[in-house]
Amino acid sequence: MTQLEKNLAALPAHCYSILNTTGELIIIKRGETGYFPTEGYTENEHCTFEQLVVILNNRMGVSPAQRFAMDMGSMFGWDIPGAHPDVHADRVVA
Repeated sequence: MTQLEKNLAALPAHCYSILNTTGELIIIKRGETGYFPTEGYTENEHCTFEQLVVILNNRMGVSPAQRFAMDMGSMFGWDIPGAHPDVHADRVVA
């Protein structure tokens, strides 16, 4: 099994994340470069986008390690070691 096949097999179809440059809520799709904007979500005094990412990903069963692996894959390629959740197993989301 290639690194790409291992990585993709360990990831969900999509997840939510935060675009580092703007702080906006985004969707990352497994195997696709870049990100997709979301609609209908707003940040407010009761819930930040980061909290919303955790809530939405938890509902779908997406772990923080999978989210960070998908961040890496979408930016740097899905065949790199960083696109596998095992690399991010110790990541904690505040």
